[in-house]
Amino acid sequence: VKSRRLGQTSARVVMNFLFLLFVILLLWKGEAVSEDEIHKMKIKDLKQFLTDRGVKCEDCVEKGDFVKKCIQSLSIPVTKAAEQRAQASTKPIDELWGQISDEICKGMTNREDMCRQLKGVVESAFFQFARQYKRDLSVTPAHLATTSLKHPYLPVGKFHIKETLEWMIKRDVKNADEIRVVYVPKLKPWLRDVALENMNPMFEALKGMPKEEL
Repeated sequence: VKSRRLGQTSARVVMNFLFLLFVILLLWKGEAVSEDEIHKMKIKDLKQFLTDRGVKCEDCVEKGDFVKKCIQSLSIPVTKAAEQRAQASTKPIDELWGQISDEICKGMTNREDMCRQLKGVVESAFFQFARQYKRDLSVTPAHLATTSLKHPYLPVGKFHIKETLEWMIKRDVKNADEIRVVYVPKLKPWLRDVALENMNPMFEALKGMPKEEL
């Protein structure tokens, strides 16, 4: 009887392990997209599919060109930016960009005090102006967060943070009020364009940015 119980317990452990492994694989793989679904996509969705995987299609003109490139890219996993977009509908935009700010800062300096101050300024500024544009422009926070992580808004938003951080490092600035004076004039019009989905200023900004930032 004892050995039978041990056998049943072992079987349950194995089954639980296999089920957990199955769930992990599903989460790792993400939602699969079939070729039929790709053929049904609109061009803007096909472009987003490629962007999510970091794939460029400079020679693509017709829808068929994009479809072909997307099918060729089916096995390529989505980028970190695309994963962030998937989470944006549930994470507040101030927390989202606070996290982005922290990642940028830690990649440029080991000054934790500086990163902490910059993150605080970024979060408070996003919180303030996201509320303002929600009221003035009737844009939902979830839509604002998701749009902010799309191209061409994302690289420009990151570049504003990097410019501010470079200024902080050069002058050894850690005062939140001083940081805000420099960062807010960059953020406010950018976030308004995000809310209005106005791409023209973004493309103009991209022209003046270093290629490695694009």
